[in-house]
Order: sequence, then structure tokens, then C-alpha cells
Amino acid sequence: MNTMKTPVIVSLLVVLFVVGISLVPVQAENLTIPQTLITKMDTAVPRYLSDTLWKELAYEYTPRINLLDSNDLLVQKYLPRLQEKILIVYQSFNNADRYNSKLYHYRAATELSSNFELYVHALEHGVDPVLYLRGSYIGGAYISRAGNYVVPYQFSIPASYSPSQAMPIVGCYQSNPDPATVSHSSYIFAWGLEDPKEGFMDIAKDLHVDPFGTYLASHSDGALAAARIVANIPHGCAGYVPLSSGIREPIRYDTWQYVRYLQNVPVLVMCGTGDPFIANNQAVYQEISAAGGIVEWRSWVGYHEQSVLAEPERFQIMTDFFDKYRLYPYPQTVTHLIENIKFTRAFWVNGLLNKNYTATNDLFMLGVSFKITAHKAANTIEIEYADDHISGFDFLLNDSIVSDITQPVKVVYGSDTLFNAIVPVSGTLTVHLYDSSSIPASLPPQHKAAGYFSNMEDTLLWEELNTIEQNYFGVTTPMPFELPAPQTSVETDNIDHQVFAITAGPNPFNPAIKIAVSGQVAGSEKIEINIYNIRGKLVQKLPATSCSPRIAGETGQPPAGFIWDAGKMPSGTYIIRAVKGKQAITKQITLLK
Repeated sequence: MNTMKTPVIVSLLVVLFVVGISLVPVQAENLTIPQTLITKMDTAVPRYLSDTLWKELAYEYTPRINLLDSNDLLVQKYLPRLQEKILIVYQSFNNADRYNSKLYHYRAATELSSNFELYVHALEHGVDPVLYLRGSYIGGAYISRAGNYVVPYQFSIPASYSPSQAMPIVGCYQSNPDPATVSHSSYIFAWGLEDPKEGFMDIAKDLHVDPFGTYLASHSDGALAAARIVANIPHGCAGYVPLSSGIREPIRYDTWQYVRYLQNVPVLVMCGTGDPFIANNQAVYQEISAAGGIVEWRSWVGYHEQSVLAEPERFQIMTDFFDKYRLYPYPQTVTHLIENIKFTRAFWVNGLLNKNYTATNDLFMLGVSFKITAHKAANTIEIEYADDHISGFDFLLNDSIVSDITQPVKVVYGSDTLFNAIVPVSGTLTVHLYDSSSIPASLPPQHKAAGYFSNMEDTLLWEELNTIEQNYFGVTTPMPFELPAPQTSVETDNIDHQVFAITAGPNPFNPAIKIAVSGQVAGSEKIEINIYNIRGKLVQKLPATSCSPRIAGETGQPPAGFIWDAGKMPSGTYIIRAVKGKQAITKQITLLK
């Protein structure tokens, strides 16, 4: 009798599919999908291969998600995120706004397929998806807030990943890291991102991302996009590594304008000694150094290649550089280029333009820039310079910028005092540099105006990531304290002969880690090494006699070191700081228990 039921059921399913009756519940048990989207999915004919893939994803994973036990705590934990992703599938199907981006849709459907399978398969078997995520690389996609279109990307996850500990993330441009190398690191790597802010925010809903550990890397012409992003949005990046940069004059003159304004963000320029563009890379290093930026140079024996993202030793040079820096949202000095009204803000300073420059090329290549310095002890903000297209500023002040916000704050511009009073309760102080009666004569005729326009970014990336980690992981990563910066610039011709560096491993560690200082350490000069927690509190002070590093290049022996046992310390991020004379370097380490 059972043998007679099977063909009947199969035939019924075929009939239902042919006549177009939906096999997807209108109001699912676990998922809520708008009826209009379900109707479109059921009745519309796919126009492209990507639309066929979207329909296959909908019919494959909507029923499987609905069948998950909603009383299971793991299912409850991941269901909101699955809801977001399944809506992307329905919203992207036959999306009339992106017919010219069929490849984006195809890639997005492909990337989400692997994402769905990992999560749904794990939950179906009662396993936390984190166990499958560790050491893997998968895809993802999101609907851009800047427009109604889907953006695909991929990301690779270290084997040491744990949701209990925020982990830094690196966005790559025209560069794909080796997942095997990433798996042995303590960094998440993502590539294919159109906008690092939106991409990092989407990944942060799956992985616990450090709000103050966001970095960029690029290879070749990927620097044309990455350098522009870092210059336009410096508060979204704690460090940047261009590998064999494609920025060069005069061919790339339009991108060269951004180089000088990378001074807000620490930069490590890396290039092969046989790269035909090595002179241009050296020029980038020299330009940032001349502007007063924190910049380092490393070269290796090689060509115009991405080997840094695959070869463990070179990869370690890059991540060691990132280890030294975390994003501090309130730097004392802010220098910024405004090439578009969309990017008027940098950190706690927002420039006001004298005209509503709506066209994307209105300010392009004009060098509209400003430099602002907070003299914290004096409760004073100094406008060091401002282009004439800038008619005023919004200063978003707090006690990290001035010593006491409840006392009068002074704003000076040259010999003029623009403000000297108590800041409004909101903390936002607005000052104007000129009005209609004093428009600068140097402005071109078509730019003569005295309005106060901006498109200020209200919520910065680190703030968005803080909110996401509260909502998805129930914690808040504390803001880093501002450590003294290392030397303004460091130049080394070969990565095998670094001047002064901290090595620490394994990293992450539990509970012991070996720490050593290597490089060219003069004679018997002692090195003081201290370890701080993420709030800046000293947790371990080592006497100078505890470490007497050898000169590895001369002795042929590994540098001497010591073992720090953190068995009594809580899990978290710690910072090693080594001081030799007037030089200071830092390295970030992670204790995972």
C-alpha cells in the first residue's frame, strides 16, 4: 500500500509546480515574508540566470528554515539573521533596478547559497554554526543602503575565532588572501566589498568584529579605490597597507591627491624589489612622510605580486603592523580633504561648505581641505587652515577632545577668536568663518557664496559596529586609549632586517605567550617592556634587566625573550609596549580562554 502512495504524491507536487501554486508558506512559522514578494517569486518568469538562482534559493531554504525548532536556543539565536538573508533573496529576484548588474546578482546568489547551507545545515543537526565557521571562508551579500541593489562579497575566518572575543577585520581591494594563511592569523579578511562600511557592518552580524580594529589592504590598482576611501573616511580605518601600489604620477594624477591626506591613518607601503613601479611606491611613502603621517616601508625580493597575502612570513609583517594600531576616534589633530559634499566629516570635525556642491566633480582636484588641532589642556580648538570653500565647522566635542566640556571652550582661527563660551549641551559647537558680507575674493566666480552646507555622516563605522555587537553579542568593546605613536616613519629595504620589532606567539594565546624584541638594538641599551589591558591599565611591568635582546642579524640566534603567563587575567585584548630611548613600539595580543 505504501508503494502506491509515492507516485501519487510525486504527481501532485509536479502538478502544483506546473500550475504555479507556491510551495512556500505565505506566513511562515519562523520567517515573515511580505505577500507581495512571495507572489512575485511564484508568478514572475525569471529573466536571467541569477533570477533562476534566487528562486532556487527561496524554494530550497525557506522550507528548511521554517522546519527548524523555534524552541531551540541556537535557532532563536540565529533566526533573526536568517530572516535578513532570506529577505535579500526575495527582494533581489527580478529586481528592476539592477538589470545592468546581472553579474552582481549571480555572484550574490552564489555566495548566499554557501552561507545558507553552512548555517541551516548546522542548525538542522543541533550544532552551533560557529564550529563550521572557524578556519573557513564563505560568501555573503547585502542590500546597499546607498541604493536598491545587492552587493556580494567573500570573507575568511581564523581557526581561533570565538564569538566571545571581538576580532579585527581587514577589507581587501583587488587582492584575495589565502584562506589557509588567514586561518592561522587573528584577523578576519573580506574581499569583494563595494563599501567597507556597509560590508563590515554586514559581516559583524555574523562574526564578532572589533569596532576599533577595522583595516584596509590593496594590491596594484586596488589602491586607487582604497586610498580614496581612506582619505575620504579616515575615521573608518585603523591602518592601511597598499601592496605594490598602482598609485603613480602622471598616469594616476587624479588619485595622487589622496596620498597626502592619508596622514590621519597609519600606512605600511610594501613592494617587491623587482616591481616596475617600485619608484612610485617609494614616492608614496615619501609623500606621506613629508606630510607628517605615520608611515612605514617594507620591501621583499619579488615582483608585482600578491605574495604578501599568501606567504606566511610576509603576511605576518602586515598583521604585525596592524597589531600596533587600533582606531582612536578622537585624535588631537585632524587633517582632511573634501573632494565631495558626501565626505565633509573626519572624526570629530565636520566641514561646512559655502555652497551646495551637488555635482560629484564640483570640488574634484581643487584641494579643498582643513587642519584642526585640539589643545586639550587649554580647552582650545585651533583652526590651523581651511580652504576658502569652507565657510564653517561643526565640532562634535567631549572630554576626550577638551579637558572640561563644562567650562568655556575657545575656538581660534589665526588671530581671531570665533568662540569663547560654554559648549551647547549636545556637545556640537558650530562656528562660521565668513558670511555674505565677507566672501573670500579668491573664490572662483561660480563658487562665490556664503552658505553652510554639508552631508555629515551622523553615525560613524565604529559606532555602528558598537551597536551591532551589543545587539548580536551582548557586549561592548571599550574604546582604546591613545598610545604614543611610534616613529613618524620607518624605512627598511628588506623585511628580513627590521629595525625594532616585537614578536609574540602564539597569538591568540592561552594562557602563556612568548614575547621578544628583535632587530638592531644598540650595545647594552636596555628595553623596557610593559603590558596594558585595552583600557590602558598597566597589568604587567617588567624590569629592564628581564630583557636583553640580541641582534639577530649579527648572532644568527633568535632574539631572547620571556614567557608571560596570563593565567590569572581575563580573556581580552592586551597591548605590549616596548620603549628604547625615545622610541616606542606596540603590539596587540589576544588572550582567549
